[in-house]
Amino acid sequence: MKYFHALCFYTLAIVVFVVGSQGQHRTQSVDLNAAFDDSVTGAGGVRSDGGGAYSHGVSSETAAFQANGHLVFSSGSRRLNFVYSTGLDGQTTLLGTDSPFTAKARSYPTTPTGYVPMQLMAAFTSQCLGMTWEYSGPDGFTRNASYHYGTGDQSQTAYITVSYDGNSWIIQPSDLNSCSNGAPVHDNSAVIKDSKTVKKVTTQIVHGHYSMPFRITLTRK
Repeated sequence: MKYFHALCFYTLAIVVFVVGSQGQHRTQSVDLNAAFDDSVTGAGGVRSDGGGAYSHGVSSETAAFQANGHLVFSSGSRRLNFVYSTGLDGQTTLLGTDSPFTAKARSYPTTPTGYVPMQLMAAFTSQCLGMTWEYSGPDGFTRNASYHYGTGDQSQTAYITVSYDGNSWIIQPSDLNSCSNGAPVHDNSAVIKDSKTVKKVTTQIVHGHYSMPFRITLTRK
């Protein structure tokens, strides 16, 4: 009887583990190369340092699909360039370029129902996601450029589309209507915010919406 109870317990544990894993869309992580197409940025956007693809595990760089299917990226000891033109709301509070080391990005499913981990996407399919860039701002602030992912009102920011052709994934802000039925007003809109917490008090500065296009081609290492 003890053997039977033990067998039932372990069988139940295995079932719970499998169901839980499927419910969270967990699969094997995938290490990646991330090549930026800097030609799409124009007057503003996210550009590489011109040194070629960022490759997972090289120069402290991170580029990978996690087990939950989300993209994580870090430029490591290399720079990434965030170029600002006049804001989409007419503001000029950010002009010029930030060129931080260790610029990070993370994607997130904006509509979990029907979400497919990126490494499990079928060839010639695409889906819509949210994403945020995080990097060092001035005066000890952390700066975020967010597309339908993050705190505050994201309704007028672009979604991110990821498309898979069977060999590589292309990730970029969405064209109008492809994800959002007419919103946002601008294809490449990201909201840019600075935040800093000192003695449990958080200060946040919202710079508004800026056109921040980018295009990254992801391939397996």
